[in-house]
Amino acid sequence: MAQPPRPVSRDATSPFAQPGARVSVSQQGGSKNNSPLVSNTNVSPSVISRPPSETNVPTQVESPPILPPNIIRNYIPEHRIVDYHGGFDIKVLSQVGEQIDTAKPIFLFAPELGAINIHALTMSLESGCISEVNTALNTILVTSADNGLTIPLPECPEFLDAITTLGLRVLDQLLKGTNDRIKAGADDIDIEIITPQASSNIDEVFSKYVKDDEEYDETEIRIDSFSGEPIEETEDSIDVESVPDTVAMDMDEPESNGVSRQEVSSMPPNFNIPEKFEIPSYFEMLTAVRSETEDPFSTIHVRTAEDPQVLLIDQLTTISMILRNISFTDYNSKALAMNENVKDLLFRIIHAIATNGDKFIFTRRRLGFLKDSLIILTNISHLLELRSHNEALCALALVLTFGSDPQTDETMLIPDYVPSTHKYLSHGVDVLTKLLVRDPPNRSLFQAVMTGIYDSSVHPLVVEENKKLVALYTGDQGEFFLISRVFKYLLSVIPFNSLALHPLLQEREAVILQALLSALLVVDMVPTDQLKQNMPLTWLCSTESIGHGLTRLGLLLAPFSAEPNNNDALKQISKRALLLVNELADKALQLIEFLGKEDDKNKLKDIKLHLSPDSILGSMLSTIDPMILDQIMALYSRIERINKSLESVA
Repeated sequence: MAQPPRPVSRDATSPFAQPGARVSVSQQGGSKNNSPLVSNTNVSPSVISRPPSETNVPTQVESPPILPPNIIRNYIPEHRIVDYHGGFDIKVLSQVGEQIDTAKPIFLFAPELGAINIHALTMSLESGCISEVNTALNTILVTSADNGLTIPLPECPEFLDAITTLGLRVLDQLLKGTNDRIKAGADDIDIEIITPQASSNIDEVFSKYVKDDEEYDETEIRIDSFSGEPIEETEDSIDVESVPDTVAMDMDEPESNGVSRQEVSSMPPNFNIPEKFEIPSYFEMLTAVRSETEDPFSTIHVRTAEDPQVLLIDQLTTISMILRNISFTDYNSKALAMNENVKDLLFRIIHAIATNGDKFIFTRRRLGFLKDSLIILTNISHLLELRSHNEALCALALVLTFGSDPQTDETMLIPDYVPSTHKYLSHGVDVLTKLLVRDPPNRSLFQAVMTGIYDSSVHPLVVEENKKLVALYTGDQGEFFLISRVFKYLLSVIPFNSLALHPLLQEREAVILQALLSALLVVDMVPTDQLKQNMPLTWLCSTESIGHGLTRLGLLLAPFSAEPNNNDALKQISKRALLLVNELADKALQLIEFLGKEDDKNKLKDIKLHLSPDSILGSMLSTIDPMILDQIMALYSRIERINKSLESVA
């Protein structure tokens, strides 16, 4: 039997409503199918059910017919450039990432380190553990680079000894190709055959004379704990006086292969002459660094994180940077200059680069070592005393490396100097001047190296080795090439023919003063009785006419000495320039008389020294410095001597 259709509620205002009818209203708003079990009390009783014939039956909507898909045969998709990926600009994010990666510190900053214990760092450097050493080096490098922190070397000399000893050991391993990490692996060690090392000199001597394979008699001696004397004397007791001298010597000092200290001091050192001794110029190394960086197949792009040689170079680089940073403090200069290990490390690095430059793999590393060494010497050279001719040669090689390239034309004397390009030339002049003014021993050592005239007290083997190194460095350039190159190097900073002379002098007055002083010392080194060539005459007869240029410079600055409030540096430049001309002319005339060569007398006309009457009258002002006036009059007398020599030749 079919159920009647469900009544649908209508509003009380509907015309179909009947009084007293019950209306069911659904609690869900918006629904047209109300539940008959829920009565709505809010509906008026006048609301009645609609007749079944009036019930709304939902009608079914017919679906549209399915048509076959419309396929486009030649579909061309639209193209557009995607600037953003997920709403982010990748290029900007990449730049930000590079900046973060660049600014991200490899190690902690100095304020983040907390309390820094110098003694603990010293013990870490001496531990021999690679991780401890690297952590200590990184900590010291960050500390030394901070302007607010200083490492007082006079208060902790053991720290300086530890770091320089470590540097010497690392350099020795680098040159010999040995490394503590690869000497023996864990699998190659047999623990059963390891013998304990001697804990003291006594144990070392005992293990030398008493071995496991030999039979020996044990003797027990009872000693009084209070007095320390034997209780019972026996025939087998050991007599201290009967101990051999060799054993007593070994107990006091390490084994010396049977050679006493006196014999060692009297014996000449054992030298190994290298195959080459050459340091490339500053510009050559810059070019090599650029080529290494731009060449995709160079060794700089090879993964070297596990290369022991590269790790040794990194350690040595860190040590040199630490020494450079701590050398800027004034009270550390004396401690560095007086330390023997510092001298050994500096000059051994320079010697190693000159003889075994390939051991350092990268050119940028070699250049970094040379720059650090130059800066260290700049800060400590006024207190440094050289110990040998080889150290003087290494200092000259280091200084000349950062100089201007020599002229290819033999008639040109002075190379070009551009301060913006030759950034380290002034530092080299500073180092050379500070080393030359100390005599003894520095000036005597430099004189022997540059002139080839050695003192008779020097051992012949030492002289022979130094001569061979000088020959390797200079090549086939001649006997006086080194002193001539040093003289050119010093004069390259002096503006001889510049039109804007006064601004250049104010900009370079310090380095010009040092260069003139060093040039005077170099000219003073030239002997007048042992040379076969008149080097001062060659310098005066150069194409640049340095005699005329120095005279012009001295006369131009002479009136500035009359001004009381003027800078004293200009007065010193004027005096030293005129003094240098007088020294060169005097040396040239003395060598002409000693050598007696007619060709040298004919070259006097190329000197081009002359004083105009106006310059002489202007220099005779009463306010001019008397020392400058004396040099002008001395120059006038030497010009007269040159003119007389030319008249005798004619």
